[in-house]
Amino acid sequence: MRQDATLRGTPSDRLWYRELTRITRNPSRAIYGTIVATAVTAASSSHDEPASLVAAAVAVTLVVFWIAHVYSAVLEDRYAGEPLSGAVVRDAAVEEVTMVEAGLVSIVILLLGAAGLISNDLAVALALASGVAQLVIWGMVTARRAGWSWLAASVASVFDGLLGLIIIALKSLLH
Repeated sequence: MRQDATLRGTPSDRLWYRELTRITRNPSRAIYGTIVATAVTAASSSHDEPASLVAAAVAVTLVVFWIAHVYSAVLEDRYAGEPLSGAVVRDAAVEEVTMVEAGLVSIVILLLGAAGLISNDLAVALALASGVAQLVIWGMVTARRAGWSWLAASVASVFDGLLGLIIIALKSLLH
């Protein structure tokens, strides 16, 4: 009998698979986090702020949005008749944390600039580029998951990436 690929490998491999499954089950949170991180990077960097402050702005904004989403999810459960419990709050926090995780790539890149390993301008440019790349990838993933052909998914992902480019263009107008 063929063993399922998810059951083979080390426990850390299975953990990685579970995390990837959690994120891709409903990618709207990751997409939202990517858009927020890219927009905050663009807005914060438009006044030549150091990469450390841009990274802090992205991180704080994502955490604030995460708290707001957890709060609204808990209220939604209460509205549906679920009693308030630690499990309800924990489940909402875990489900919504994907929006924060999506911004981690940008934050790490910005911290490389803050540490002086790359220039501030390069850190911002790479953080913005990673946001666009993530949007392109999410466009492809969601379209293929919906059963679209590779061609249709490619076209959709280009349009999704355009959102990131629009954010960058708005940054240029602000600067």
